[in-house]
Amino acid sequence: MNPAVGVPTMASLVGAIFRRYGDRTAIRTEDGFDISYTTLEDRVRRLVNGLVHGLGLRKGDRLAILADNRAEYIEVDFACALAGVVKVPLYVRNAPAEHLHFVTDSDSIALVAEPEFLGPLLEAMGGDWGPLDGRVLSLDAPPSDVPGVAAYEDLIGDASAQPTVVDIDPEDYYQIRYTSGTTGQPKGAATDHRGMVAASIGNVMFHSLECAIGPDDVVAHVMPFSHASAFNIAGHSWVGATHLPISKWDPDRYLHHTEHDRISITMMAPTMIAMLVNETDSLGATDTSSLRTISYGGAPIAESVLEGALASFGSVFTQGYGSTETPSMVVWLEKRDHVLGSDRLQSCGLPCYWADVDTFRPDATRCDPGEIGEIWIRSPSALREYVNRPEATAAAMEHGWYH
Repeated sequence: MNPAVGVPTMASLVGAIFRRYGDRTAIRTEDGFDISYTTLEDRVRRLVNGLVHGLGLRKGDRLAILADNRAEYIEVDFACALAGVVKVPLYVRNAPAEHLHFVTDSDSIALVAEPEFLGPLLEAMGGDWGPLDGRVLSLDAPPSDVPGVAAYEDLIGDASAQPTVVDIDPEDYYQIRYTSGTTGQPKGAATDHRGMVAASIGNVMFHSLECAIGPDDVVAHVMPFSHASAFNIAGHSWVGATHLPISKWDPDRYLHHTEHDRISITMMAPTMIAMLVNETDSLGATDTSSLRTISYGGAPIAESVLEGALASFGSVFTQGYGSTETPSMVVWLEKRDHVLGSDRLQSCGLPCYWADVDTFRPDATRCDPGEIGEIWIRSPSALREYVNRPEATAAAMEHGWYH
Protein backbone atom coordinates (compact mmCIF):
# COMPACT_ATOMS: atom_id res chain seq x y z
CA MET A 1 0.00 0.00 0.00
CA ASN A 2 1.28 3.44 -0.92
CA PRO A 3 1.26 5.53 2.27
CA ALA A 4 0.97 8.71 0.17
CA VAL A 5 -2.45 7.74 -1.24
CA GLY A 6 -5.06 10.17 0.08
CA VAL A 7 -2.46 12.62 1.41
CA PRO A 8 -3.21 16.07 -0.05
CA THR A 9 -0.68 17.93 -2.15
CA MET A 10 -0.64 21.51 -3.31
CA ALA A 11 -1.77 20.19 -6.70
CA SER A 12 -4.84 18.51 -5.20
CA LEU A 13 -5.57 21.61 -3.13
CA VAL A 14 -5.42 23.87 -6.21
CA GLY A 15 -7.61 21.41 -8.12
CA ALA A 16 -10.20 21.55 -5.34
CA ILE A 17 -10.15 25.34 -5.43
CA PHE A 18 -10.90 25.42 -9.15
CA ARG A 19 -13.77 22.96 -8.76
CA ARG A 20 -15.44 24.95 -6.01
CA TYR A 21 -15.77 28.62 -6.85
CA GLY A 22 -16.34 29.25 -10.57
CA ASP A 23 -17.33 32.85 -11.23
CA ARG A 24 -16.66 34.12 -7.71
CA THR A 25 -13.90 36.73 -7.58
CA ALA A 26 -10.49 35.19 -6.95
CA ILE A 27 -8.30 38.28 -7.37
CA ARG A 28 -8.99 42.01 -7.34
CA THR A 29 -6.19 44.14 -8.72
CA GLU A 30 -5.17 47.49 -7.25
CA ASP A 31 -6.86 49.28 -10.14
CA GLY A 32 -10.16 47.51 -9.45
CA PHE A 33 -10.13 44.74 -12.05
CA ASP A 34 -11.76 41.50 -10.87
CA ILE A 35 -10.50 38.06 -11.94
CA SER A 36 -12.86 35.14 -11.35
CA TYR A 37 -11.75 31.69 -10.24
CA THR A 38 -12.84 30.44 -13.68
CA THR A 39 -10.56 32.95 -15.43
CA LEU A 40 -7.76 32.21 -12.98
CA GLU A 41 -8.03 28.49 -13.72
CA ASP A 42 -7.88 29.13 -17.47
CA ARG A 43 -4.74 31.23 -17.15
CA VAL A 44 -3.10 28.83 -14.70
CA ARG A 45 -3.81 25.82 -16.95
CA ARG A 46 -2.29 27.71 -19.89
CA LEU A 47 0.73 28.64 -17.80
CA VAL A 48 1.23 25.00 -16.78
CA ASN A 49 1.20 23.96 -20.44
CA GLY A 50 3.49 26.84 -21.34
CA LEU A 51 5.99 25.78 -18.69
CA VAL A 52 5.79 22.06 -19.48
CA HIS A 53 5.31 21.99 -23.25
CA GLY A 54 6.65 25.42 -24.16
CA LEU A 55 9.71 25.71 -21.95
CA GLY A 56 10.24 22.00 -21.35
CA LEU A 57 10.12 22.11 -17.55
CA ARG A 58 9.62 18.83 -15.72
CA LYS A 59 8.62 17.88 -12.19
CA GLY A 60 11.39 18.90 -9.82
CA ASP A 61 12.83 21.63 -12.05
CA ARG A 62 13.28 24.96 -10.27
CA LEU A 63 11.64 28.22 -11.37
CA ALA A 64 12.71 31.50 -9.76
CA ILE A 65 10.26 34.39 -9.48
CA LEU A 66 11.29 37.99 -8.85
CA ALA A 67 8.34 40.36 -8.52
CA ASP A 68 6.33 42.55 -6.19
CA ASN A 69 2.83 41.46 -5.19
CA ARG A 70 0.60 41.16 -8.25
CA ALA A 71 -2.03 38.84 -9.71
CA GLU A 72 0.49 36.93 -11.82
CA TYR A 73 2.37 35.84 -8.69
CA ILE A 74 -0.71 33.85 -7.67
CA GLU A 75 -0.84 32.31 -11.15
CA VAL A 76 2.80 31.19 -10.87
CA ASP A 77 2.16 29.84 -7.37
CA PHE A 78 -0.73 27.66 -8.57
CA ALA A 79 0.99 26.63 -11.83
CA CYS A 80 4.07 25.42 -9.97
CA ALA A 81 1.78 23.38 -7.71
CA LEU A 82 0.08 21.68 -10.65
CA ALA A 83 3.24 21.16 -12.73
CA GLY A 84 5.40 19.90 -9.87
CA VAL A 85 7.86 22.70 -10.64
CA VAL A 86 9.70 23.96 -7.56
CA LYS A 87 9.10 27.66 -6.88
CA VAL A 88 12.12 29.72 -5.79
CA PRO A 89 11.03 33.16 -4.51
CA LEU A 90 13.58 35.95 -4.95
CA TYR A 91 13.34 39.09 -2.84
CA VAL A 92 12.92 42.38 -4.69
CA ARG A 93 14.86 44.35 -2.07
CA ASN A 94 17.97 42.21 -2.46
CA ALA A 95 20.90 43.15 -4.66
CA PRO A 96 21.44 41.45 -8.06
CA ALA A 97 24.39 39.50 -6.62
CA GLU A 98 22.04 37.97 -4.03
CA HIS A 99 19.50 37.13 -6.73
CA LEU A 100 22.29 35.41 -8.64
CA HIS A 101 23.26 33.39 -5.56
CA PHE A 102 19.68 32.17 -5.06
CA VAL A 103 19.33 31.25 -8.74
CA THR A 104 22.60 29.33 -8.90
CA ASP A 105 22.40 27.74 -5.45
CA SER A 106 18.87 26.44 -6.13
CA ASP A 107 19.81 25.18 -9.64
CA SER A 108 16.98 27.24 -11.13
CA ILE A 109 16.56 26.82 -14.89
CA ALA A 110 13.68 29.28 -15.47
CA LEU A 111 12.90 32.81 -14.32
CA VAL A 112 9.72 34.90 -14.18
CA ALA A 113 10.41 38.53 -13.30
CA GLU A 114 9.29 42.11 -13.56
CA PRO A 115 11.25 43.84 -16.34
CA GLU A 116 13.17 46.30 -14.16
CA PHE A 117 15.04 43.46 -12.47
CA LEU A 118 16.17 41.67 -15.63
CA GLY A 119 18.96 43.96 -16.78
CA PRO A 120 20.74 44.13 -13.40
CA LEU A 121 20.47 40.34 -12.99
CA LEU A 122 21.85 39.66 -16.48
CA GLU A 123 24.74 42.02 -15.72
CA ALA A 124 25.43 40.16 -12.46
CA MET A 125 25.49 36.94 -14.50
CA GLY A 126 28.20 38.36 -16.73
CA GLY A 127 25.89 39.06 -19.67
CA ASP A 128 24.94 35.40 -20.18
CA TRP A 129 21.71 33.81 -18.93
CA GLY A 130 23.51 30.48 -18.53
CA PRO A 131 21.10 27.73 -17.36
CA LEU A 132 18.20 30.20 -17.64
CA ASP A 133 18.78 30.70 -21.36
CA GLY A 134 15.55 30.41 -23.33
CA ARG A 135 13.43 30.34 -20.17
CA VAL A 136 13.36 33.97 -19.00
CA LEU A 137 9.89 35.54 -18.90
CA SER A 138 9.03 39.19 -18.33
CA LEU A 139 5.74 39.87 -16.53
CA ASP A 140 5.33 43.13 -18.43
CA ALA A 141 6.68 44.10 -21.86
CA PRO A 142 10.25 42.75 -22.12
CA PRO A 143 12.89 45.50 -21.93
CA SER A 144 14.28 46.30 -25.37
CA ASP A 145 17.86 46.48 -24.10
CA VAL A 146 17.87 43.04 -22.42
CA PRO A 147 18.30 40.12 -24.85
CA GLY A 148 16.91 36.63 -24.45
CA VAL A 149 13.67 37.61 -22.69
CA ALA A 150 10.19 36.45 -23.72
CA ALA A 151 6.81 37.86 -22.68
CA TYR A 152 4.92 36.00 -19.97
CA GLU A 153 1.61 36.88 -21.64
CA ASP A 154 2.78 35.43 -24.95
CA LEU A 155 3.58 32.11 -23.27
CA ILE A 156 0.09 31.99 -21.76
CA GLY A 157 -1.62 33.17 -24.95
CA ASP A 158 0.05 30.52 -27.09
CA ALA A 159 -0.66 27.61 -24.72
CA SER A 160 -3.63 25.27 -24.40
CA ALA A 161 -6.02 25.48 -21.45
CA GLN A 162 -6.50 21.71 -21.41
CA PRO A 163 -5.35 20.23 -18.09
CA THR A 164 -1.91 18.65 -18.04
CA VAL A 165 -1.81 16.12 -15.21
CA VAL A 166 1.50 15.61 -13.42
CA ASP A 167 1.83 12.88 -10.79
CA ILE A 168 2.71 14.74 -7.60
CA ASP A 169 3.81 13.01 -4.40
CA PRO A 170 3.32 14.71 -1.01
CA GLU A 171 7.08 14.52 -0.45
CA ASP A 172 7.94 16.22 -3.75
CA TYR A 173 9.46 19.64 -3.19
CA TYR A 174 7.10 22.57 -3.62
CA GLN A 175 9.40 25.53 -2.95
CA ILE A 176 12.90 26.56 -1.92
CA ARG A 177 12.80 29.73 0.14
CA TYR A 178 15.99 31.42 1.27
CA THR A 179 16.75 32.47 4.83
CA SER A 180 17.72 36.04 5.64
CA GLY A 181 21.35 35.09 6.19
CA THR A 182 21.56 36.81 9.58
CA THR A 183 23.68 33.91 10.92
CA GLY A 184 25.72 33.29 7.76
CA GLN A 185 25.17 32.90 4.04
CA PRO A 186 21.47 32.53 3.13
CA LYS A 187 20.39 28.90 2.93
CA GLY A 188 17.63 27.47 0.76
CA ALA A 189 15.01 25.82 2.96
CA ALA A 190 13.08 23.23 0.93
CA THR A 191 9.40 22.68 1.75
CA ASP A 192 7.54 19.72 0.27
CA HIS A 193 3.91 19.61 -0.86
CA ARG A 194 2.76 18.04 2.41
CA GLY A 195 4.41 20.84 4.38
CA MET A 196 3.01 23.61 2.20
CA VAL A 197 -0.51 22.20 2.52
CA ALA A 198 -0.12 22.17 6.32
CA ALA A 199 1.13 25.76 6.31
CA SER A 200 -1.56 26.96 3.90
CA ILE A 201 -4.49 25.38 5.73
CA GLY A 202 -2.89 26.34 9.03
CA ASN A 203 -2.94 30.01 8.05
CA VAL A 204 -6.67 29.75 7.32
CA MET A 205 -7.19 28.23 10.74
CA PHE A 206 -5.13 31.04 12.27
CA HIS A 207 -7.19 33.74 10.57
CA SER A 208 -10.42 31.87 11.35
CA LEU A 209 -9.92 32.16 15.11
CA GLU A 210 -12.97 33.90 16.54
CA CYS A 211 -14.38 34.58 13.04
CA ALA A 212 -14.98 32.20 10.13
CA ILE A 213 -13.57 32.99 6.68
CA GLY A 214 -15.49 32.52 3.44
CA PRO A 215 -16.23 33.87 -0.03
CA ASP A 216 -17.25 37.28 1.31
CA ASP A 217 -13.77 37.95 2.71
CA VAL A 218 -11.12 40.08 1.02
CA VAL A 219 -7.51 39.30 1.92
CA ALA A 220 -5.16 42.22 1.34
CA HIS A 221 -1.56 41.16 0.71
CA VAL A 222 0.76 43.92 1.90
CA MET A 223 3.55 41.63 3.11
CA PRO A 224 5.53 40.28 0.13
CA PHE A 225 4.42 37.11 -1.63
CA SER A 226 8.11 36.19 -1.54
CA HIS A 227 7.76 35.97 2.23
CA ALA A 228 4.94 35.14 4.65
CA SER A 229 2.03 36.36 2.54
CA ALA A 230 2.47 33.45 0.11
CA PHE A 231 1.11 31.14 2.80
CA ASN A 232 -2.19 33.00 2.59
CA ILE A 233 -2.76 32.24 -1.11
CA ALA A 234 -3.88 28.63 -1.53
CA GLY A 235 -5.52 28.09 1.84
CA HIS A 236 -7.56 31.26 1.67
CA SER A 237 -8.53 30.44 -1.92
CA TRP A 238 -9.73 27.04 -0.67
CA VAL A 239 -12.36 28.84 1.42
CA GLY A 240 -13.24 31.13 -1.50
CA ALA A 241 -11.78 34.43 -0.32
CA THR A 242 -10.78 37.22 -2.71
CA HIS A 243 -7.10 38.24 -2.89
CA LEU A 244 -6.07 41.89 -3.21
CA PRO A 245 -2.31 42.03 -3.93
CA ILE A 246 -0.80 45.43 -3.05
CA SER A 247 2.62 46.00 -4.58
CA LYS A 248 3.98 48.87 -2.46
CA TRP A 249 3.12 49.62 1.14
CA ASP A 250 1.45 52.97 1.63
CA PRO A 251 -0.73 53.30 4.74
CA ASP A 252 -3.13 55.88 3.26
CA ARG A 253 -3.51 53.79 0.10
CA TYR A 254 -4.20 50.73 2.26
CA LEU A 255 -6.94 52.60 4.12
CA HIS A 256 -8.47 53.63 0.80
CA HIS A 257 -8.62 49.97 -0.28
CA THR A 258 -10.01 48.99 3.12
CA GLU A 259 -13.00 51.27 2.67
CA HIS A 260 -13.44 50.84 -1.10
CA ASP A 261 -12.78 47.07 -1.36
CA ARG A 262 -13.98 46.07 2.12
CA ILE A 263 -10.73 44.43 3.21
CA SER A 264 -11.37 41.99 6.06
CA ILE A 265 -8.01 40.21 6.57
CA THR A 266 -4.43 41.46 6.39
CA MET A 267 -1.03 40.26 7.56
CA MET A 268 1.37 43.05 8.54
CA ALA A 269 4.68 43.76 10.22
CA PRO A 270 4.43 45.74 13.48
CA THR A 271 6.12 48.70 11.75
CA MET A 272 3.21 48.81 9.28
CA ILE A 273 0.70 48.90 12.12
CA ALA A 274 2.69 51.75 13.70
CA MET A 275 2.52 53.69 10.42
CA LEU A 276 -1.24 53.15 10.20
CA VAL A 277 -1.73 54.49 13.71
CA ASN A 278 0.83 57.31 13.76
CA GLU A 279 1.60 58.42 10.20
CA THR A 280 -1.67 58.44 8.24
CA ASP A 281 -3.82 61.45 7.44
CA SER A 282 -7.00 59.58 6.59
CA LEU A 283 -7.49 57.08 9.44
CA GLY A 284 -10.19 59.01 11.28
CA ALA A 285 -12.15 59.66 8.09
CA THR A 286 -11.97 56.08 6.75
CA ASP A 287 -14.56 53.36 7.22
CA THR A 288 -12.53 50.42 8.53
CA SER A 289 -15.49 48.44 9.85
CA SER A 290 -14.85 45.60 7.38
CA LEU A 291 -11.53 44.72 9.06
CA ARG A 292 -11.95 41.61 11.19
CA THR A 293 -8.38 40.30 11.43
CA ILE A 294 -4.97 41.95 11.29
CA SER A 295 -2.24 39.41 12.00
CA TYR A 296 1.31 40.49 12.66
CA GLY A 297 4.69 38.88 13.24
CA GLY A 298 8.37 39.07 12.48
CA ALA A 299 9.09 41.33 15.47
CA PRO A 300 7.55 42.28 18.83
CA ILE A 301 4.94 45.04 18.82
CA ALA A 302 5.38 47.99 21.17
CA GLU A 303 2.58 48.27 23.71
CA SER A 304 2.10 51.95 22.80
CA VAL A 305 1.54 50.96 19.16
CA LEU A 306 -0.87 48.20 20.14
CA GLU A 307 -2.76 50.58 22.41
CA GLY A 308 -3.28 53.01 19.54
CA ALA A 309 -4.14 50.19 17.14
CA LEU A 310 -6.76 48.68 19.45
CA ALA A 311 -8.29 52.13 19.92
CA SER A 312 -8.42 52.68 16.15
CA PHE A 313 -9.43 49.25 14.85
CA GLY A 314 -10.83 47.34 17.82
CA SER A 315 -10.03 43.79 18.88
CA VAL A 316 -8.87 42.48 15.51
CA PHE A 317 -5.20 41.68 16.20
CA THR A 318 -3.53 38.26 16.25
CA GLN A 319 0.17 37.42 16.40
CA GLY A 320 1.97 34.60 14.59
CA TYR A 321 5.45 33.27 15.28
CA GLY A 322 7.54 31.03 13.03
CA SER A 323 10.48 31.01 10.67
CA THR A 324 11.48 30.46 7.06
CA GLU A 325 12.15 26.84 7.93
CA THR A 326 8.81 26.02 9.55
CA PRO A 327 7.93 27.68 6.99
CA SER A 328 5.07 29.74 8.39
CA MET A 329 3.71 30.23 11.90
CA VAL A 330 3.83 27.49 14.52
CA VAL A 331 2.74 29.61 17.50
CA TRP A 332 -0.11 32.10 17.70
CA LEU A 333 -1.49 34.66 20.13
CA GLU A 334 -5.25 35.05 19.79
CA LYS A 335 -7.32 38.23 19.70
CA ARG A 336 -8.73 37.59 23.15
CA ASP A 337 -5.17 37.60 24.54
CA HIS A 338 -4.48 41.11 23.20
CA VAL A 339 -5.41 42.82 26.46
CA LEU A 340 -3.36 45.84 27.44
CA GLY A 341 -1.37 45.21 30.61
CA SER A 342 -1.71 41.44 30.34
CA ASP A 343 1.38 39.29 30.87
CA ARG A 344 0.29 37.32 27.80
CA LEU A 345 1.38 40.18 25.57
CA GLN A 346 4.96 39.28 26.54
CA SER A 347 4.36 35.89 24.92
CA CYS A 348 4.11 34.85 21.28
CA GLY A 349 1.20 32.57 22.23
CA LEU A 350 0.41 28.86 22.15
CA PRO A 351 1.54 26.19 19.67
CA CYS A 352 -0.65 25.73 16.62
CA TYR A 353 -2.60 22.50 16.18
CA TRP A 354 -0.16 21.07 13.61
CA ALA A 355 3.06 21.74 15.54
CA ASP A 356 4.88 20.50 18.63
CA VAL A 357 6.86 23.38 20.12
CA ASP A 358 9.04 23.11 23.22
CA THR A 359 12.24 24.48 24.77
CA PHE A 360 15.29 22.31 25.35
CA ARG A 361 18.61 22.49 27.17
CA PRO A 362 21.95 21.90 25.38
CA ASP A 363 21.87 18.27 26.56
CA ALA A 364 18.54 17.75 24.69
CA THR A 365 16.44 17.57 27.85
CA ARG A 366 13.28 19.63 28.15
CA CYS A 367 13.42 22.89 30.04
CA ASP A 368 11.32 23.49 33.11
CA PRO A 369 8.61 26.17 32.98
CA GLY A 370 10.25 29.60 33.04
CA GLU A 371 13.68 28.22 32.15
CA ILE A 372 15.45 29.73 29.12
CA GLY A 373 16.27 27.26 26.37
CA GLU A 374 16.40 26.68 22.63
CA ILE A 375 13.11 26.44 20.73
CA TRP A 376 12.57 23.09 19.00
CA ILE A 377 9.74 22.43 16.56
CA ARG A 378 8.18 19.29 15.08
CA SER A 379 5.64 19.85 12.34
CA PRO A 380 4.66 18.45 8.93
CA SER A 381 5.33 21.96 7.64
CA ALA A 382 8.99 21.97 8.70
CA LEU A 383 11.72 22.05 6.08
CA ARG A 384 12.93 18.85 4.43
CA GLU A 385 16.47 20.13 4.05
CA TYR A 386 18.72 23.06 3.30
CA VAL A 387 19.54 22.41 -0.35
CA ASN A 388 23.20 21.54 -0.95
CA ARG A 389 23.98 21.81 2.78
CA PRO A 390 23.72 18.37 4.41
CA GLU A 391 25.75 19.37 7.47
CA ALA A 392 23.56 22.41 8.15
CA THR A 393 20.47 20.25 7.66
CA ALA A 394 21.72 17.63 10.11
CA ALA A 395 22.52 20.27 12.71
CA ALA A 396 19.14 22.00 12.34
CA MET A 397 17.14 18.74 12.45
CA GLU A 398 19.03 16.85 15.18
CA HIS A 399 16.82 14.48 17.21
CA GLY A 400 14.06 14.86 14.61
CA TRP A 401 13.14 18.42 15.63
CA TYR A 402 13.92 21.68 13.86
CA HIS A 403 16.09 23.78 16.16
